[in-house]
Amino acid sequence: MAFRQRREKLRSILDRSTCIRPGSVYDATSIRIAEDLGFEVGMFGGSVASLAVLGDPDIALITLTVGLNHLPNLV
Repeated sequence: MAFRQRREKLRSILDRSTCIRPGSVYDATSIRIAEDLGFEVGMFGGSVASLAVLGDPDIALITLTVGLNHLPNLV
């Protein structure tokens, strides 16, 4: 799916008047599982990022740069 199509799909989800419950994802496998479970949106949270990137669950500090460097692993 092209970036424009993904952006439009996310915008249509966010424009709804219902509560959005994103699935917590940290790699391509967890994204696939979240999709299979019916989640429309994924969330790459700080504690999950810390565990996936550094191997430390939410104790170690993860910077924005480290988190952004991990994003290509999600696609």
